[in-house]
Amino acid sequence: HSRVTIDSNPPGCPWQSLVLAFQESHRRAERSSRTVGGEARITESLIRRRLIQRYIGRENFHQKDSIRRIATAKLQDPLSYFYLNRYNSVDAVLKHWDWYLYCLSFESRHWTRTGKAWDMDVSYGTVFRMPLDFVDLQVIADTFQAQVLVSKFGAYPVRFHPDSDEDAEHALHLMMFKSMWAPLLHSRPIEDEKAKLIGAVVELLPELHGSLEQFGGRTACIVEYDKDKECYIAVVDQTRIPVERSQISQIICHDEDVALDQEEATRSIRTRKEWEKAQRRKWEQFYGPGPGEAPCLEGMPDGSLEFQ
Repeated sequence: HSRVTIDSNPPGCPWQSLVLAFQESHRRAERSSRTVGGEARITESLIRRRLIQRYIGRENFHQKDSIRRIATAKLQDPLSYFYLNRYNSVDAVLKHWDWYLYCLSFESRHWTRTGKAWDMDVSYGTVFRMPLDFVDLQVIADTFQAQVLVSKFGAYPVRFHPDSDEDAEHALHLMMFKSMWAPLLHSRPIEDEKAKLIGAVVELLPELHGSLEQFGGRTACIVEYDKDKECYIAVVDQTRIPVERSQISQIICHDEDVALDQEEATRSIRTRKEWEKAQRRKWEQFYGPGPGEAPCLEGMPDGSLEFQ
């Protein structure tokens, strides 16, 4: 709820969502003055080309066992073309493997006329629009040294890491629902937050990890937002700690709420006094001034000698 997501073109396209996620990774690296290795601009064409090269490379180097393992994984992947079309054996997959790689080379733009829908007529004979599956994502993660997180509605997220022991150069976050994909980008600007947290007393999640573990479930006051680190600064007792929006379980109260309550109470008292004055004026119109309130006798107790 605190991150920005955008539609790809066409909306829901997994390949274009992947490209947008790579672009966001480069922007984060530039903001932190961190150097990212590899290609300066990762396009859909580059992703598909490198993916196909990795698949072909396993064949050229006589890694038949490896390509059979990939075919087996494709059969078990619910997102895979072979799974969706109910291929029943590895040999059946390998029989159409070259054709599959050929179809994989066609980019999203070949299947859309307007960029808003898959509205292009299929005019390539026996070529089909190939989906992005989890086997592809693992190969892409290894090829581009990327850590990929896929959040699925109603299911646990799936993570893909490079095979090497080197640190990942890219961190990509994708969301999917059925066949629709979208990239999860930068944090939502603080100005767009529906619940303004600065000045609020909040409760932190019980399950905090690492150095924040001791603060799990504690009450904290949010004092500021750190734009460089993209997190809130909270005070627990006298300790300042960085917390993300997702680490806050609930808002207990806000200083704006207290100010509004005080303002409402003041307004209520003022309204009550004005109502009492209005009622007294009506009463005086019929019965005259009350005891001790006539202009010349105002302030005199009605039992005093002067009043009598």
